[in-house]
Amino acid sequence: MIVKHAVLLSGVAALTMSGPVGAAQPVTGPIATYWMSASTTSGMGAMFGGGAGGGRPSLGALMSMGMGGGPDPNAAHHGLVLQLGSAQRAPGGAPKAEHDAPVNLGAGAVLPLLTPLQAKATHEESEPGPPPQYQKPKGRMLIFWGCGEHAPANQPVVIDFANLDQAGSMARFAGLARGMAVTPMQPPSPGRNATYGEWPNRDSRTSVPANGSLQGDHLVRGNYGPDIKFSLTADQDFLPPVQMTTNAKNPSGSATLAWRPVDGALGYFASLFGAGGRDT
Repeated sequence: MIVKHAVLLSGVAALTMSGPVGAAQPVTGPIATYWMSASTTSGMGAMFGGGAGGGRPSLGALMSMGMGGGPDPNAAHHGLVLQLGSAQRAPGGAPKAEHDAPVNLGAGAVLPLLTPLQAKATHEESEPGPPPQYQKPKGRMLIFWGCGEHAPANQPVVIDFANLDQAGSMARFAGLARGMAVTPMQPPSPGRNATYGEWPNRDSRTSVPANGSLQGDHLVRGNYGPDIKFSLTADQDFLPPVQMTTNAKNPSGSATLAWRPVDGALGYFASLFGAGGRDT
């Protein structure tokens, strides 16, 4: 994961009032909030269209993997997710919004921000018969953290799925999460806003090419919020892809991971998932 500034924009309606000098003026918050989440994925993730707004892997890519060709480590994919949330409801219950993007983005001049359809609640009767028997889960998850050839003391944290009901197991996992101090993002959503629109969506799933750029003038407009105009510079564009320089295994069984610095990155987070014997 490569960390960079997020682009967050708000539309505020101007309020004009008359009254005695010195009278308190009410303060209003933003009517609309707009999130642009941009990602750059390289290597295997790029081949599978990883990241925001990614698509399915191509048939050629799958055949290449099947024949041992593997992904191009220098391939890159740009992902983009657009989310508009407003405190206003659309007139007539028919929300319409769009993002007018610069031509160099390469995903289309107009990106429609579609409001997701609400699924109707359904009720299905269960089949008659005895209730299914509960099967206790099994397996363990070992969690290591930090950098170094050998794991420090008190590692790993072990999560035993067969004993999740034991307070000690869950307490260790909760303590690890607190130590990471991860604060999840809170973008607009159908449940958080009176009206919500997003791209990609069910009607528009164009992708951003590898040479697509966010630089230039943007305009977000619709019938449930004020227009939001902004311009992005090179410092706010997609990050360049990660280029690995070392991924060599050491005699101890560890591996040295290194990459070229990524221009514009504020930080790096590397993670590895593996599997061992005995459901570990």
